[in-house]
Amino acid sequence: MKRLHLFFYLFLCCFIAAPAVAQNAPGGIEIPDPPLPEYASQLVSHTVPSSMLPGQKVRVQIRMRNRGYRPWTHSGTAYSFRLGAGDGVANQGGSTRNDFLWSNFKYGGHMTAGQTHNGRAFMGHDATYNQIHTFEFDITAPTNPGTRYVSARMVHELVRWFGVYVRIPVTIVSPLGANLRFISVPSSLNSGQTGRVTVRATNTGSQTWNFNGSNPVRMGSAPGNQFNLSNFSYGGQAGINNARAFLNRNVPPGGSIDISFDIVAYTFRTTSRRLSVRMVKELVAWFGQTATRFITVVGEDIDIPQVRISPVPAITVVNVSLEKGNLAKGSQLTLRNMAGMVVKSIRVTEATEQKQLDTSGLKPGIYFLTVQSGKGVVTKRIKVQ
Repeated sequence: MKRLHLFFYLFLCCFIAAPAVAQNAPGGIEIPDPPLPEYASQLVSHTVPSSMLPGQKVRVQIRMRNRGYRPWTHSGTAYSFRLGAGDGVANQGGSTRNDFLWSNFKYGGHMTAGQTHNGRAFMGHDATYNQIHTFEFDITAPTNPGTRYVSARMVHELVRWFGVYVRIPVTIVSPLGANLRFISVPSSLNSGQTGRVTVRATNTGSQTWNFNGSNPVRMGSAPGNQFNLSNFSYGGQAGINNARAFLNRNVPPGGSIDISFDIVAYTFRTTSRRLSVRMVKELVAWFGQTATRFITVVGEDIDIPQVRISPVPAITVVNVSLEKGNLAKGSQLTLRNMAGMVVKSIRVTEATEQKQLDTSGLKPGIYFLTVQSGKGVVTKRIKVQ
Protein backbone atom coordinates (compact mmCIF):
# COMPACT_ATOMS: atom_id res chain seq x y z
CA MET A 1 0.00 0.00 0.00
CA LYS A 2 2.83 2.35 0.84
CA ARG A 3 4.42 1.60 -2.53
CA LEU A 4 1.17 2.53 -4.29
CA HIS A 5 0.97 5.85 -2.47
CA LEU A 6 4.60 6.61 -3.32
CA PHE A 7 4.03 5.85 -7.01
CA PHE A 8 0.96 8.11 -7.12
CA TYR A 9 2.89 10.94 -5.42
CA LEU A 10 5.75 10.74 -7.94
CA PHE A 11 3.30 10.71 -10.88
CA LEU A 12 1.54 13.81 -9.56
CA CYS A 13 4.83 15.70 -9.14
CA CYS A 14 5.90 14.89 -12.67
CA PHE A 15 2.57 16.10 -14.08
CA ILE A 16 2.76 19.43 -12.24
CA ALA A 17 6.38 20.06 -13.27
CA ALA A 18 5.82 19.19 -16.94
CA PRO A 19 6.33 22.21 -19.29
CA ALA A 20 3.40 23.77 -21.12
CA VAL A 21 2.91 22.45 -24.62
CA ALA A 22 3.27 25.13 -27.29
CA GLN A 23 0.27 25.93 -29.42
CA ASN A 24 0.52 25.53 -33.13
CA ALA A 25 -0.13 28.51 -35.43
CA PRO A 26 -1.13 28.28 -39.06
CA GLY A 27 1.75 26.84 -41.04
CA GLY A 28 3.01 24.76 -38.13
CA ILE A 29 4.83 27.64 -36.38
CA GLU A 30 5.04 27.27 -32.63
CA ILE A 31 3.67 30.10 -30.52
CA PRO A 32 5.46 30.82 -27.23
CA ASP A 33 3.48 30.83 -24.01
CA PRO A 34 1.98 33.40 -23.47
CA PRO A 35 0.86 33.45 -27.12
CA LEU A 36 1.77 36.15 -29.66
CA PRO A 37 -0.91 38.14 -31.45
CA GLU A 38 -1.83 36.85 -34.86
CA TYR A 39 -1.25 40.23 -36.54
CA ALA A 40 1.43 42.66 -35.33
CA SER A 41 4.13 44.84 -36.86
CA GLN A 42 7.02 47.04 -35.76
CA LEU A 43 8.78 49.90 -37.54
CA VAL A 44 12.49 49.07 -37.47
CA SER A 45 13.94 52.03 -39.40
CA HIS A 46 13.38 54.33 -42.36
CA THR A 47 15.31 56.68 -44.65
CA VAL A 48 12.63 59.33 -45.18
CA PRO A 49 14.34 62.77 -45.09
CA SER A 50 13.30 65.35 -42.52
CA SER A 51 12.88 68.06 -45.18
CA MET A 52 12.20 68.22 -48.91
CA LEU A 53 11.50 70.80 -51.60
CA PRO A 54 8.01 71.11 -53.11
CA GLY A 55 7.59 68.43 -55.78
CA GLN A 56 10.96 66.82 -54.98
CA LYS A 57 11.28 63.05 -55.52
CA VAL A 58 13.39 60.94 -53.13
CA ARG A 59 14.15 57.21 -52.90
CA VAL A 60 13.27 55.83 -49.45
CA GLN A 61 13.26 52.58 -47.49
CA ILE A 62 10.85 51.58 -44.72
CA ARG A 63 11.83 48.44 -42.75
CA MET A 64 9.02 46.56 -41.00
CA ARG A 65 9.32 43.59 -38.61
CA ASN A 66 6.69 40.86 -38.28
CA ARG A 67 5.77 40.68 -34.59
CA GLY A 68 2.84 38.28 -34.98
CA TYR A 69 2.67 34.53 -35.45
CA ARG A 70 0.96 34.71 -38.85
CA PRO A 71 3.53 34.73 -41.70
CA TRP A 72 3.47 37.65 -44.11
CA THR A 73 3.15 36.06 -47.54
CA HIS A 74 4.23 37.94 -50.62
CA SER A 75 2.59 35.82 -53.32
CA GLY A 76 0.56 37.59 -55.96
CA THR A 77 -2.76 36.37 -54.64
CA ALA A 78 -5.49 38.72 -53.52
CA TYR A 79 -4.66 37.89 -49.89
CA SER A 80 -1.02 39.05 -49.94
CA PHE A 81 0.56 41.16 -47.22
CA ARG A 82 1.59 44.67 -48.27
CA LEU A 83 2.52 48.10 -46.94
CA GLY A 84 -0.45 50.40 -47.46
CA ALA A 85 -0.52 54.20 -47.60
CA GLY A 86 -2.36 55.85 -44.73
CA ASP A 87 -4.93 53.38 -43.47
CA GLY A 88 -6.95 52.90 -46.65
CA VAL A 89 -9.68 55.39 -45.74
CA ALA A 90 -10.37 57.85 -48.55
CA ASN A 91 -11.55 60.66 -46.29
CA GLN A 92 -8.64 60.34 -43.95
CA GLY A 93 -7.13 62.97 -41.71
CA GLY A 94 -5.07 63.49 -38.60
CA SER A 95 -2.63 60.74 -37.67
CA THR A 96 -3.45 58.49 -40.66
CA ARG A 97 -3.11 61.04 -43.47
CA ASN A 98 -0.50 60.28 -46.13
CA ASP A 99 0.54 63.35 -48.15
CA PHE A 100 3.18 61.88 -50.46
CA LEU A 101 2.88 60.20 -53.84
CA TRP A 102 4.54 56.75 -53.93
CA SER A 103 6.03 55.36 -57.15
CA ASN A 104 8.76 53.20 -58.71
CA PHE A 105 8.35 50.33 -56.23
CA LYS A 106 11.23 47.85 -55.94
CA TYR A 107 8.93 44.81 -55.74
CA GLY A 108 5.93 46.35 -57.47
CA GLY A 109 3.07 48.41 -56.18
CA HIS A 110 0.62 51.10 -57.14
CA MET A 111 -0.66 54.56 -56.26
CA THR A 112 -2.71 56.95 -58.35
CA ALA A 113 -1.84 60.65 -58.38
CA GLY A 114 -4.32 62.55 -56.26
CA GLN A 115 -5.20 59.41 -54.26
CA THR A 116 -2.33 59.21 -51.81
CA HIS A 117 -4.55 57.29 -49.38
CA ASN A 118 -4.85 54.29 -51.69
CA GLY A 119 -1.31 53.08 -52.41
CA ARG A 120 0.39 49.72 -51.94
CA ALA A 121 4.03 48.64 -51.78
CA PHE A 122 4.36 44.90 -52.51
CA MET A 123 6.67 42.50 -50.68
CA GLY A 124 9.60 40.74 -52.33
CA HIS A 125 9.69 37.74 -49.97
CA ASP A 126 7.78 36.19 -47.09
CA ALA A 127 8.44 37.30 -43.52
CA THR A 128 7.71 35.02 -40.57
CA TYR A 129 7.78 35.95 -36.90
CA ASN A 130 10.58 38.43 -36.05
CA GLN A 131 11.78 38.69 -39.65
CA ILE A 132 12.23 42.07 -41.36
CA HIS A 133 11.06 43.17 -44.77
CA THR A 134 12.46 46.29 -46.47
CA PHE A 135 10.02 48.24 -48.62
CA GLU A 136 11.72 50.53 -51.15
CA PHE A 137 10.11 53.13 -53.41
CA ASP A 138 10.14 56.80 -54.42
CA ILE A 139 8.14 59.49 -52.65
CA THR A 140 7.19 62.81 -54.25
CA ALA A 141 6.61 65.78 -51.94
CA PRO A 142 3.43 67.88 -52.14
CA THR A 143 3.76 71.40 -53.49
CA ASN A 144 2.50 73.31 -50.45
CA PRO A 145 5.16 74.26 -47.87
CA GLY A 146 4.70 73.15 -44.28
CA THR A 147 4.80 69.91 -42.29
CA ARG A 148 3.50 66.93 -44.26
CA TYR A 149 3.44 63.22 -43.43
CA VAL A 150 4.52 59.92 -44.92
CA SER A 151 1.96 57.60 -43.33
CA ALA A 152 1.66 53.84 -43.77
CA ARG A 153 0.42 50.64 -42.15
CA MET A 154 0.60 46.93 -42.91
CA VAL A 155 -2.40 45.38 -44.60
CA HIS A 156 -3.52 41.80 -45.22
CA GLU A 157 -5.43 42.37 -48.43
CA LEU A 158 -9.16 41.74 -48.22
CA VAL A 159 -8.74 40.81 -44.55
CA ARG A 160 -7.58 43.66 -42.33
CA TRP A 161 -5.19 46.53 -41.62
CA PHE A 162 -2.98 45.87 -38.62
CA GLY A 163 0.04 46.84 -36.57
CA VAL A 164 1.64 50.19 -35.88
CA TYR A 165 0.80 53.36 -37.76
CA VAL A 166 3.94 54.68 -39.42
CA ARG A 167 3.73 58.49 -39.37
CA ILE A 168 6.89 60.32 -40.44
CA PRO A 169 6.84 64.16 -40.50
CA VAL A 170 8.60 65.92 -43.37
CA THR A 171 9.04 69.69 -43.61
CA ILE A 172 8.36 70.97 -47.12
CA VAL A 173 10.68 73.94 -47.56
CA SER A 174 9.89 76.40 -50.31
CA PRO A 175 12.90 77.21 -52.50
CA LEU A 176 11.63 80.79 -52.52
CA GLY A 177 11.24 82.48 -49.16
CA ALA A 178 11.50 86.07 -47.97
CA ASN A 179 11.27 88.15 -44.84
CA LEU A 180 10.69 91.89 -45.33
CA ARG A 181 11.31 94.47 -42.62
CA PHE A 182 10.85 98.24 -42.80
CA ILE A 183 14.09 99.97 -41.83
CA SER A 184 12.77 103.50 -42.28
CA VAL A 185 9.30 104.73 -43.18
CA PRO A 186 7.50 108.02 -42.45
CA SER A 187 4.61 107.87 -40.01
CA SER A 188 2.73 110.63 -41.83
CA LEU A 189 2.85 112.64 -45.05
CA ASN A 190 0.95 115.55 -46.48
CA SER A 191 -1.14 114.84 -49.53
CA GLY A 192 1.21 114.93 -52.51
CA GLN A 193 4.32 114.96 -50.32
CA THR A 194 7.09 112.49 -51.13
CA GLY A 195 8.51 110.23 -48.43
CA ARG A 196 11.54 107.93 -48.54
CA VAL A 197 11.20 104.29 -47.47
CA THR A 198 13.84 101.60 -46.94
CA VAL A 199 12.97 97.90 -46.72
CA ARG A 200 15.39 95.11 -45.80
CA ALA A 201 14.67 91.90 -47.72
CA THR A 202 16.16 88.66 -46.35
CA ASN A 203 16.28 85.46 -48.40
CA THR A 204 14.77 82.76 -46.14
CA GLY A 205 14.45 80.15 -48.89
CA SER A 206 16.89 77.63 -50.31
CA GLN A 207 17.30 79.26 -53.73
CA THR A 208 19.47 82.25 -54.64
CA TRP A 209 17.61 85.36 -55.78
CA ASN A 210 18.86 86.24 -59.26
CA PHE A 211 18.76 89.95 -60.00
CA ASN A 212 18.81 89.48 -63.78
CA GLY A 213 17.96 86.87 -66.39
CA SER A 214 14.59 85.72 -67.70
CA ASN A 215 12.96 85.37 -64.26
CA PRO A 216 14.61 87.92 -61.96
CA VAL A 217 13.57 88.42 -58.35
CA ARG A 218 12.23 91.86 -57.49
CA MET A 219 10.23 93.68 -54.85
CA GLY A 220 6.76 94.63 -56.02
CA SER A 221 3.78 96.59 -54.79
CA ALA A 222 1.42 94.03 -53.25
CA PRO A 223 -2.37 93.89 -53.65
CA GLY A 224 -3.99 96.57 -51.51
CA ASN A 225 -1.09 99.00 -51.79
CA GLN A 226 -2.29 102.64 -51.93
CA PHE A 227 0.95 104.55 -52.50
CA ASN A 228 2.74 105.33 -55.71
CA LEU A 229 6.28 103.87 -55.60
CA SER A 230 9.11 105.47 -57.59
CA ASN A 231 12.76 106.56 -57.59
CA PHE A 232 14.12 103.14 -56.63
CA SER A 233 17.67 102.77 -55.34
CA TYR A 234 18.60 100.22 -58.03
CA GLY A 235 16.08 101.15 -60.70
CA GLY A 236 12.58 99.88 -61.20
CA GLN A 237 9.10 100.48 -62.52
CA ALA A 238 7.00 103.17 -60.86
CA GLY A 239 3.35 102.68 -60.05
CA ILE A 240 0.74 101.81 -57.46
CA ASN A 241 -0.52 98.37 -58.48
CA ASN A 242 2.37 97.13 -60.61
CA ALA A 243 5.47 98.80 -59.19
CA ARG A 244 8.77 96.92 -59.23
CA ALA A 245 12.00 97.62 -57.35
CA PHE A 246 15.00 95.95 -58.99
CA LEU A 247 17.92 94.30 -57.19
CA ASN A 248 21.53 95.14 -58.04
CA ARG A 249 23.06 91.76 -57.15
CA ASN A 250 22.24 88.13 -56.45
CA VAL A 251 21.12 87.37 -52.89
CA PRO A 252 22.04 83.88 -51.58
CA PRO A 253 20.00 81.99 -48.96
CA GLY A 254 20.39 83.81 -45.66
CA GLY A 255 21.55 87.00 -47.36
CA SER A 256 19.86 90.41 -47.23
CA ILE A 257 19.53 93.52 -49.36
CA ASP A 258 18.23 97.02 -48.50
CA ILE A 259 15.93 98.60 -51.08
CA SER A 260 14.92 102.27 -50.92
CA PHE A 261 12.22 104.12 -52.85
CA ASP A 262 9.91 107.14 -52.73
CA ILE A 263 6.22 107.00 -51.89
CA VAL A 264 3.46 109.53 -52.46
CA ALA A 265 -0.33 109.53 -52.05
CA TYR A 266 -3.11 112.05 -52.60
CA THR A 267 -6.19 112.74 -50.56
CA PHE A 268 -8.68 115.51 -49.91
CA ARG A 269 -9.18 114.54 -46.30
CA THR A 270 -6.77 113.21 -43.71
CA THR A 271 -6.81 109.43 -43.84
CA SER A 272 -4.70 106.31 -43.24
CA ARG A 273 -3.23 104.71 -46.35
CA ARG A 274 -1.70 101.26 -46.79
CA LEU A 275 1.86 100.69 -48.03
CA SER A 276 2.30 97.03 -49.03
CA VAL A 277 5.23 95.31 -50.74
CA ARG A 278 6.17 91.69 -51.43
CA MET A 279 8.88 89.77 -53.26
CA VAL A 280 8.18 88.31 -56.69
CA LYS A 281 10.03 86.03 -59.08
CA GLU A 282 8.90 87.44 -62.40
CA LEU A 283 6.63 85.16 -64.44
CA VAL A 284 6.89 82.48 -61.72
CA ALA A 285 5.32 83.41 -58.38
CA TRP A 286 4.96 85.91 -55.57
CA PHE A 287 6.57 84.60 -52.39
CA GLY A 288 7.24 85.39 -48.75
CA GLN A 289 5.07 87.44 -46.45
CA THR A 290 3.61 90.81 -47.41
CA ALA A 291 5.16 93.74 -45.53
CA THR A 292 2.50 96.33 -44.70
CA ARG A 293 2.63 99.69 -42.95
CA PHE A 294 -0.20 102.19 -42.49
CA ILE A 295 0.77 105.83 -42.96
CA THR A 296 -1.32 108.90 -42.19
CA VAL A 297 -1.81 111.11 -45.24
CA VAL A 298 -2.87 114.63 -44.24
CA GLY A 299 -5.40 116.34 -46.50
CA GLU A 300 -6.03 120.04 -47.08
CA ASP A 301 -5.32 122.28 -44.09
CA ILE A 302 -7.90 125.00 -43.42
CA ASP A 303 -5.05 127.44 -42.70
CA ILE A 304 -3.74 127.07 -46.25
CA PRO A 305 -5.46 129.31 -48.81
CA GLN A 306 -7.87 127.30 -50.95
CA VAL A 307 -6.92 126.65 -54.56
CA ARG A 308 -9.31 127.57 -57.36
CA ILE A 309 -9.30 125.64 -60.64
CA SER A 310 -10.90 126.71 -63.93
CA PRO A 311 -12.32 125.75 -66.32
CA VAL A 312 -13.96 122.53 -65.14
CA PRO A 313 -13.43 120.24 -66.92
CA ALA A 314 -10.19 121.45 -68.49
CA ILE A 315 -9.72 121.14 -72.23
CA THR A 316 -6.52 122.85 -73.31
CA VAL A 317 -5.45 124.80 -70.20
CA VAL A 318 -5.92 124.86 -66.43
CA ASN A 319 -6.00 128.21 -64.63
CA VAL A 320 -4.74 128.01 -61.05
CA SER A 321 -5.34 130.72 -58.46
CA LEU A 322 -5.99 131.19 -54.75
CA GLU A 323 -9.25 132.29 -53.19
CA LYS A 324 -7.29 134.82 -51.13
CA GLY A 325 -4.01 136.40 -52.11
CA ASN A 326 -1.49 135.61 -54.79
CA LEU A 327 0.49 132.53 -55.65
CA ALA A 328 3.75 133.20 -53.84
CA LYS A 329 7.10 133.28 -55.53
CA GLY A 330 8.72 129.84 -55.37
CA SER A 331 5.41 127.94 -55.27
CA GLN A 332 5.47 124.64 -57.17
CA LEU A 333 2.56 123.42 -59.32
CA THR A 334 2.70 119.70 -60.17
CA LEU A 335 0.20 117.73 -62.22
CA ARG A 336 0.18 113.91 -61.87
CA ASN A 337 -1.84 111.18 -63.51
CA MET A 338 -3.71 108.41 -61.67
CA ALA A 339 -0.52 106.32 -61.49
CA GLY A 340 1.28 109.16 -59.70
CA MET A 341 3.50 110.02 -62.65
CA VAL A 342 4.36 113.71 -63.10
CA VAL A 343 3.00 114.98 -66.43
CA LYS A 344 3.38 118.75 -65.88
CA SER A 345 5.37 120.82 -63.43
CA ILE A 346 6.06 124.57 -63.20
CA ARG A 347 7.53 126.87 -60.58
CA VAL A 348 6.15 130.33 -59.84
CA THR A 349 9.03 132.76 -60.44
CA GLU A 350 7.13 135.89 -59.41
CA ALA A 351 4.10 136.36 -57.17
CA THR A 352 0.99 136.28 -59.35
CA GLU A 353 -2.78 136.05 -59.06
CA GLN A 354 -3.05 133.19 -61.54
CA LYS A 355 -0.88 130.58 -63.19
CA GLN A 356 -1.73 128.55 -66.26
CA LEU A 357 -0.91 124.91 -67.09
CA ASP A 358 -1.09 123.63 -70.65
CA THR A 359 -3.21 120.43 -70.82
CA SER A 360 -3.66 120.24 -74.57
CA GLY A 361 -1.34 117.27 -74.95
CA LEU A 362 -2.83 115.18 -72.13
CA LYS A 363 -5.11 112.21 -72.53
CA PRO A 364 -8.66 112.70 -71.22
CA GLY A 365 -9.04 111.49 -67.64
CA ILE A 366 -8.56 112.32 -63.98
CA TYR A 367 -5.42 114.10 -62.75
CA PHE A 368 -4.16 115.49 -59.44
CA LEU A 369 -2.83 119.03 -59.17
CA THR A 370 -0.55 119.72 -56.20
CA VAL A 371 0.20 123.30 -55.17
CA GLN A 372 3.14 123.47 -52.78
CA SER A 373 4.19 126.70 -51.10
CA GLY A 374 5.74 127.88 -47.88
CA LYS A 375 2.34 127.59 -46.19
CA GLY A 376 1.78 123.95 -47.03
CA VAL A 377 0.58 121.56 -49.70
CA VAL A 378 -2.85 121.44 -51.36
CA THR A 379 -3.95 118.76 -53.81
CA LYS A 380 -6.92 119.13 -56.14
CA ARG A 381 -8.57 116.59 -58.38
CA ILE A 382 -9.17 117.84 -61.91
CA LYS A 383 -10.72 116.36 -65.01
CA VAL A 384 -9.19 116.80 -68.45
CA GLN A 385 -11.54 116.42 -71.38
